[in-house]
Amino acid sequence: MGAVIVWHPDGRRVLRDQGGWPTLTAEPREPLAEVARSTWQLECWVLHDGGHPVGRPEPAHLRALSPTCPPGLVWADADQPPLQRAWQRPSWPEDAAQLIDTALAQTGRTRTGRPRPVHSTDLVSVIQADTTAGPVYFRASHTGREAAVTTHLARHHAHLTPPLLWADETRGMLLTGSGGELLDGVGDLAPWEDAVTRLAHFQLQADSASR
Repeated sequence: MGAVIVWHPDGRRVLRDQGGWPTLTAEPREPLAEVARSTWQLECWVLHDGGHPVGRPEPAHLRALSPTCPPGLVWADADQPPLQRAWQRPSWPEDAAQLIDTALAQTGRTRTGRPRPVHSTDLVSVIQADTTAGPVYFRASHTGREAAVTTHLARHHAHLTPPLLWADETRGMLLTGSGGELLDGVGDLAPWEDAVTRLAHFQLQADSASR
């Protein structure tokens, strides 16, 4: 894995060791937050994975969820700015929780636990949160295209999408209910055949509507 940049909750300091950035040893498929927890006993939120899942060498950016300083490291004033995307900034865990709560208030649901990041790249941030009516997924992207397309699909093809609870096309954000189990974890062929059949029907309908 290599070097990681870990932001303090105050957003002004970062972890340092004597040689510069601290390092984590992790395989591409290992969740960085779990590696940080086992290595440093420090709960972290992944702001940007640095391309870790595909073996890229860029430093990942994490946000510590407590001011605890691991042994052998120090909190030092940051000498570089955070990354550009809103979801890559140190304040994102708190900002995202507020956005989720505001969106949930419009649906009659209440969050029952701390939001958990699913993944975060330059293109998108995906966060899961438990609520009084089941899990929800919050997505923030660089443009409003995903929110716009999802809104269109939910309006015209609701049977093909997870329940859309809220969307803000201007800010590129949306909130959905759970769409069920991911197919990549299903060994039975029948659900795959059903999904492909529904996709084919959708493509035929979409192609017909465009003529």
